Amino acid sequence: MGPGCAFTWQDHVWTRATLDQALTATPDRRAHPRVLAAYLAATQRGLPATAFRWASGETCVAERVDPDVLVYPAEPAGSPSPVLAPEAWVQTADRFPELGRSVTIDTDAGPLAARLLLSDEASGGAAWHTARGEHLDVDEVSRWRP
Repeated sequence: MGPGCAFTWQDHVWTRATLDQALTATPDRRAHPRVLAAYLAATQRGLPATAFRWASGETCVAERVDPDVLVYPAEPAGSPSPVLAPEAWVQTADRFPELGRSVTIDTDAGPLAARLLLSDEASGGAAWHTARGEHLDVDEVSRWRP
C-alpha cells in the first residue's frame, strides 16, 4: 500500500506515511509536535516509522510497518459499516478461517482477537497470532468466530 493509504494492522487503522507526509495529513498545526514526538520515539527504538495513527486522547502513534507485513485495506471513511448479527462459534475440527483473517478465538483466558498464519515452527504448519503478541499452536484453540 502506497503513501496515504489507510490500512488495518493489529486491530487499528493506520495511514502509510513518512514524517513529512504525516505532518501534511495533520492539518491542525498544534498537533505537529505530537506527530514529531511519535516519529522520534519510533526512530529511537531503531525502527524508522512508516505509518501513523491517532489514538485516544489525541495521541499520535508511529510504527514501522514493513511492506511484507500482512495488512488489510481500511474501509473508506464515511462508508456505512454493515450491522452484523452475532456470529456463532465455529469448531476448528470442522474448519479454519482464511489465513490472515482477523477472528476471535476461544482460549482458556477468554476470547481473544487473533489471526491464523503460516509458521514453520508450529507443529501443524500454522499458528494463531493474537493481538497481544502471543503465538498459540493450532491444537490449543478449539473454536473461533468471525
